[in-house]
Amino acid sequence: MHFLDVTLRRSASGVFVEPEISGFALVGRLQPIGRLPVVRRLPLLVCLVLVVQLLGGALSEEGRGLSPMMSTAVTVASAVSTGAATVSSAVTAAATTAADSTRHAIAVAAHVDLDERESAMALLDSARATPTVFANPSTVTRVLDAALPAVIVERWWNGLDAAERAGLMTAAPVLVGNLDGVSLEDRVAANRLTAARTLAAYPRTGSDLASAEASYLAKAASGIVSLYAFDVARDSIVEIVGDPGTATRALVFTPGTTASLTDFYTGNMQSLASWEVAKAPVSQPTVAFVSKIGSFPEWSVSDGPLDNRRSIELGVSFHRFNEGLDTTAVGSLARTSVEHSFGSSVGGVAEMLGTRFETRIVLGGVGMVAGWLPSETTRYVAYAAGNDVTRYIYGLVNGDAVGYAVSPSAGNSFEQRDPALASDSWYLPLRLFAGVVGPAIEVVEGFINHNKVASASGNTSVLESIRSDIVLSAAPRVDLRSGDAPADPPTAHVEALFLTPRESNPEW
Repeated sequence: MHFLDVTLRRSASGVFVEPEISGFALVGRLQPIGRLPVVRRLPLLVCLVLVVQLLGGALSEEGRGLSPMMSTAVTVASAVSTGAATVSSAVTAAATTAADSTRHAIAVAAHVDLDERESAMALLDSARATPTVFANPSTVTRVLDAALPAVIVERWWNGLDAAERAGLMTAAPVLVGNLDGVSLEDRVAANRLTAARTLAAYPRTGSDLASAEASYLAKAASGIVSLYAFDVARDSIVEIVGDPGTATRALVFTPGTTASLTDFYTGNMQSLASWEVAKAPVSQPTVAFVSKIGSFPEWSVSDGPLDNRRSIELGVSFHRFNEGLDTTAVGSLARTSVEHSFGSSVGGVAEMLGTRFETRIVLGGVGMVAGWLPSETTRYVAYAAGNDVTRYIYGLVNGDAVGYAVSPSAGNSFEQRDPALASDSWYLPLRLFAGVVGPAIEVVEGFINHNKVASASGNTSVLESIRSDIVLSAAPRVDLRSGDAPADPPTAHVEALFLTPRESNPEW
């Protein structure tokens, strides 16, 4: 957690600097109020928080606009009044409390009742003789919701004979295609069948069949597109780009705010991963998994990216997805996680649950929830343009549910890199205008750069640098801080607060 009057002047490298466009310029027209000594610093903070929350959808409760600033001040004041000797120690105390609260929230989100898992396992066992038990979609949902450990499912799946697997795949392709622990090739085959059945039930008019969705389903059904996960009802999809059979490295891409199934149907979401796979060294091919497991936040008042409860929910799913990958043919490959914007919070939660990456790259990342700690066996890299809009929300939090306390800064082990994005031709002339227009143009260009840093167009420097990082990710796993000795694999730093010994043991 950062002291608020400093947060907005902190660069991604952790050094205090004035941003290229000062915060006061954004609300400079409030100068009459700003001249009052008591509120000289308030206009920037209040207006910026309001803008961010309106855009990010954090104003889900009436009167919440001022609470990020106020709640932080109250927390610090409370810590001081209860014995903290300095403001610095008060901030530390508040941050510790926030971290504990977040770990608790993650443990709750990740918890699955033991009876649910045993019931799901019994259903899977019964399906060996009667696969039609999964003809009811609610039964499929029941098993998927149980989040059975991938290692248990792997052992069960490998214990089936070919006829039993084929029968279950025919009866319940959505289950097989989305069940962590099932082999990669069998999941792809099951999702191919799901796509074919979905397409067969598609409205048979010319305009519908010509839609992006229908075209995508046809590609998936024919094998042109390979899907590791596909469940429209759960708003989940994972597309494989490249050949898992020949790859020597794996890339996992997590998108940001507003990511949708339509983005996959149109091909927009896969552009960065496709570039990396196509441009990988011939002798070191890469396979990519473009992942959206669950519904991502929208730019709305009730559902925005600053609501970290959504990042916790999706982070738990992303952790389970990676556990599933670990049991497949690509599980032994060095894994690079590339995360855009809100996606960085999702990757951070997965790490807190024990997911491990060789390299983690955030593109215009919003940051991580309180309590996140870097792994000594992971290399961290951050790209953000100088005017990327996420720079203005680093460290801004509202209690436990809004904002991300840990920014992707040098102080938090992220190597800072300049994305070297070229300004749009209209940007510099319009930026010279005084008054409201100049700052507004800066914000617009900041949003454009925020999206461009994760695209395959006008982003050559970042794309080539990521390619180099993927290649380097296959180096021996060493302690990146000492550089001279292998480090033990990281362990989850979220306590399993609600798990009995039997539940916490994947061999139950």
